[in-house]
Amino acid sequence: MVGIGVSFVVSPGTDQEIIEHCVEHDVLVLPGVCTPTEIMRALHAGARLLKLYPAEVIGGVRYLQTLAGPFADASFVPTGGITSSNLESYLHLPQVAACGGSWMVTPELLAMRSFDQITELAPDAQALVEAVRGGD
Repeated sequence: MVGIGVSFVVSPGTDQEIIEHCVEHDVLVLPGVCTPTEIMRALHAGARLLKLYPAEVIGGVRYLQTLAGPFADASFVPTGGITSSNLESYLHLPQVAACGGSWMVTPELLAMRSFDQITELAPDAQALVEAVRGGD
């Protein structure tokens, strides 16, 4: 990874070797987590920014609020089920660094080649992020 100039790695799961390799080579790593055990393993291996998947299926905002206590040192990027309708509720959580946005580029929009619609959805999401979090 490092030899080809990778600057970050997003993983679908928690692989200790991948996390340790990335940390050792100063490459941002976002391992996928779902359970407290996976979160603990990822943190122990050196990750601090975790991809929470599938966020909505496992409890969404309420689940993340519950995780905030025991995992105060972790930041999360929830993915899976994030939509324009629930994005704001995630953005209000201090432990959420960013959110997945696959609703903006759905397979249906791609299949229909609706690039204009895709192009309109991204600025709408950005405006919501700026409204909730300011320009940071």
